[in-house]
Amino acid sequence: VWEISVASATLTATSGSSVTATGLIPANVMVCGVTSINIDAQSITGGTLRLGDATLPIKWNANLALTDHAETTMTNWDLTVSGPYYTVNPEDVILSCSGGTFTDVELDVTAFFVKFLAPPGKF
Repeated sequence: VWEISVASATLTATSGSSVTATGLIPANVMVCGVTSINIDAQSITGGTLRLGDATLPIKWNANLALTDHAETTMTNWDLTVSGPYYTVNPEDVILSCSGGTFTDVELDVTAFFVKFLAPPGKF
């Protein structure tokens, strides 16, 4: 038995160079991917916006557009993300500014994953 699930978070910042959706992807799931949409136009001082994790900061998007309602889809994923993958530990999703800082960012991120459940018991 399996269940397709999603988890969403809004990442906001007015300073610094990273903001994290801690544990957005839960443990023991098959990860399908992460998408995002800008709530408003993003404002940064220099650099580029990236969406990823601690191991691969560009995992989901290496150069996120700053325009209002710009989206991250499968076409933005890093080439090393090859289809669904299994994770035994929770994963964070991190919005970072490479070579600059945030002045006003607000982004909705959604993780898509599959949970494998025990089969129902006999009646």
